[in-house]
Amino acid sequence: MDALERIVLADPNGKAYEFAKSVFRNIQEIQKRERDLGFVFRDLKITEFPDGEYKIKIDSNARERAVILIHDSSKEPNRWLTEILNLNDAAMRASASSIMLVLPYMRWSRGDKKDEPHVSIPLKVCAEAIEATCGRVPKIRAVIMDLHSENTQGFFNFPVDCLESECIKSEYFAKNLPAVARGYVLVAPDHGSAKKVRQFANVLAKRLGISGGMDVVIIDKDRTTGEETKVWEVIGKEVLNGRRALMVDDILSTAGTLAGGADALRHYGATGVDAFITHYVGVGNYESNLKKLDNLYVTDTVYHERTKGENTQIISVAKWLAEAIYAASAGKSISRLFAD
Repeated sequence: MDALERIVLADPNGKAYEFAKSVFRNIQEIQKRERDLGFVFRDLKITEFPDGEYKIKIDSNARERAVILIHDSSKEPNRWLTEILNLNDAAMRASASSIMLVLPYMRWSRGDKKDEPHVSIPLKVCAEAIEATCGRVPKIRAVIMDLHSENTQGFFNFPVDCLESECIKSEYFAKNLPAVARGYVLVAPDHGSAKKVRQFANVLAKRLGISGGMDVVIIDKDRTTGEETKVWEVIGKEVLNGRRALMVDDILSTAGTLAGGADALRHYGATGVDAFITHYVGVGNYESNLKKLDNLYVTDTVYHERTKGENTQIISVAKWLAEAIYAASAGKSISRLFAD
């Protein structure tokens, strides 16, 4: 089999380059126990121009090969998107047989609905643009971790494997902090996240051997500005008194939701408040808001220099993405990577 059949690409100047190499190392480990599919790691060549424009080149023979891009989700949203579009076009013009976009954090994913008149739906625009720039490439698919809203997979007219972090989170607690996890009340920071938090509660309960399940409360809140939220009520607050709370959410931006939630949970008797977040973006006054938390657990889908804080634990998703990439390339099911 041709050793160049599957080319894994990453930007050597991007902040997530080491993460991409970690994903590839995990792919190599999988190949040791499975059949070799000929994955190779190559640098994506990006030439910068003084005016801010740039040129992308796949510096390998991609003709009739599969091209796999592990993209840097920490990049500024506009740059993130235009790099994907230019990579797609480069792969198409290089006669690639397929394109797999590995997008640990799908930028623009919060723009998933028309919630007021005369506004765009950014995620839909992104999905259509990505498809359009693939041109005549026979196959395209994407691997994404924790889309902001599951139903937005319908925006994409090509296969999307949306991995769920519940398995990763539950595995971490079951292995490292089982005693702490058994005492948690799990918290959905808004109504939109309630379903996923209940799903996480079920998966974690199974891993910990808790037959009666775990308690879940829901914070009823409104977003007043891009950085501030107002908590109206904590649904199910009776179970909080004298117990530790764990808020579970997909995106940490300004951390306003976490700060407001932490205040409300303590008001109703929580002895401590932790949070587990998938995508650590961290903008605005997030640092002061995070001081309201006792412990923060985050994955490495987004590179962030401030994730090395004393009370912050980073959990890598590299092996999970590697499993998804390998399984999709081999035509195997990836259902075992999803929460039960």
